[in-house]
Amino acid sequence: MNKLSVYIFASFMMALMTSCASHGSWQTRLTSDDPAERIRAVKHITDAGDIKLASHLVTCLEDEDTAVRFYAIMGLERLTGDRRGYTYHGTRKERVAAVNNWQKYLIEIGVTPKPTTSATASPDITSMEGRAATQVQEEDKKENG
Repeated sequence: MNKLSVYIFASFMMALMTSCASHGSWQTRLTSDDPAERIRAVKHITDAGDIKLASHLVTCLEDEDTAVRFYAIMGLERLTGDRRGYTYHGTRKERVAAVNNWQKYLIEIGVTPKPTTSATASPDITSMEGRAATQVQEEDKKENG
């Protein structure tokens, strides 16, 4: 190998290592402040095709960013063939109800749900909807004064 080839190869390897180190794992990306990084994580989970990772996608259904929610529901639909009534652009109340449906489904198929930002994280399914509805009402009160 000549010096130019060695230099090009070394530059390529440095760029590759820097790129990998800066992006981190999908778990790290999932909690990033950058919605684009969270979307990359969602795509990675979806591409893995492992239903056991669906709980991470369900958590993303509550993301503040509409695009993250969109990719999460598309991933879940790809993994399961269903949206379970979830609409990424729906009202918070509609989304919470649909996340409840997803949480129930995860339990039915033997996947442990991940904690979510709403009150839907409890494995006690019968009380999930009541707590979620209470939280939505409290948030509505805050928003409306």
